[in-house]
Amino acid sequence: MVRLHMQFLTWAAGGSVAGVCCPVLHWLPAHSQQLWC
Repeated sequence: MVRLHMQFLTWAAGGSVAGVCCPVLHWLPAHSQQLWC
């Protein structure tokens, strides 16, 4: 799990903000969406 988590962090850091933010919004509550985007 740790290895997979590290790979995700590497992808998130190297990916575009839009590419990371949009999928994350589906997992966050409405009030958190305003904080991230």
